[in-house]
Amino acid sequence: MKTLFVNLFLVLFLLLIASCKKKTANSYYYSAEASYYSKNYDSALADINKAIGLEPKYVDAYTLKARVELALFQFGEAKLDCKKAISLYPKEARACYTLAEIAKETSDHQGEINAYTMLIAIEPDSAGNYDSRASVRHQSGDFAGAIQDYNKCIQLKPNDGSYYYWRGDVKVDAGDADGACEDFHKAKALGDPGADAAIDLNCGGI
Repeated sequence: MKTLFVNLFLVLFLLLIASCKKKTANSYYYSAEASYYSKNYDSALADINKAIGLEPKYVDAYTLKARVELALFQFGEAKLDCKKAISLYPKEARACYTLAEIAKETSDHQGEINAYTMLIAIEPDSAGNYDSRASVRHQSGDFAGAIQDYNKCIQLKPNDGSYYYWRGDVKVDAGDADGACEDFHKAKALGDPGADAAIDLNCGGI
């Protein structure tokens, strides 16, 4: 009976330690987050490293660490921490978005496209993700891919004229003048503020 009591006490003691450990990791995380938003990046990095030291599988901590490193222009380190967060939790959308930002800062079009592709797999009903990938595809000369993404945006949000406008813009660059004008007119009908100028420039004002 005494042995059972001692074992039970030991289990409770270990659980208490584990609980305190997690709480301490959390407190470092929240302190780091506050420092990040106040742009005290060195302090944020110090606290987030302590959180990870206490909780090596702390997904949010790796994502926050990547955000801090991005702010410090430590792109290689930020990329590694994003990948660590995603390896621990493949649906960590914030880490994927941070990867997209890193790729944009380093002019890595394919890396940015890959990051948005991961985001789309996590959030397939978000028109914004398709919109972002379409923009990068357009910039990199993948007109067919950009149009495909804007098609999806229109499917998800058929009453948003901006997607017709931007699809028309891609079609201009792709050499499809008629298709572009059709999209600009649709954008105008849906109230897009840039449609009139696009029609004047590309469709003879008609």
